[in-house]
Amino acid sequence: VTIVAKSAREGAYEDYQYVAKAAVTLRAPPNAGEYEIRLLGAASPYPTLARRALTLEAVTATLTAPAQVAAGKPFQVTWTGPNNARDYVGIGDVDPKKRKYISYVYTRNGSPITLTAPDEAGDYELRYFLGTGDTIVAAKRISVGAVSASVSGPAEVSAGAKFAVTWQGPNNPRDFITMVKAGTAEKQYDRYEYTSRGAKLELRAPDAPGQYELRYATGQTYATLARTAIVVTAVTASI
Repeated sequence: VTIVAKSAREGAYEDYQYVAKAAVTLRAPPNAGEYEIRLLGAASPYPTLARRALTLEAVTATLTAPAQVAAGKPFQVTWTGPNNARDYVGIGDVDPKKRKYISYVYTRNGSPITLTAPDEAGDYELRYFLGTGDTIVAAKRISVGAVSASVSGPAEVSAGAKFAVTWQGPNNPRDFITMVKAGTAEKQYDRYEYTSRGAKLELRAPDAPGQYELRYATGQTYATLARTAIVVTAVTASI
């Protein structure tokens, strides 16, 4: 048993269920219009054994959220909608051909839900998606504002020594301070501490001397919001 557009060719099928039972459950297509429920024969070309007309009505949804949020910050979205299985609310690029969604939460979690703003400032769009076909049934523009951060520590530190690091920044969930070799690619990290542990943190210097960087990185995409150079100096010992 399948549901197809009324104009679909014979033998065509979309979502379907085998008739092992006298009653089956189908999922309606995501677009309104005139359809048919068809009972198809099991052998190709799947002849239609029975059909019944079905009209699908359009569904509506609404989204309520702040007009502007800070980059990387969690925020709440209140929604109304059909709440079908696997429906979800997401935030994506204004042009849906780029990224329909960057992050999302299923509507089964209730209303309001909590989304996290992208790390990059700019204009975005909140969207209510049907779980079938990722069909957008509601959208709302939202602006993401830039955030700033700073990180500071000693100019030099001995290899293997503990040292203090202070920072300022958004302190969003799982933001962290990391220490990496100078020239390390963006979004990479080594030893780190979460900013949630306080404005003054303690790190341990690597054992290898050289040029390093302290970085304030976002917990969402590991984007670097601030950096400062630090030199690890060699140590000697005798026995």
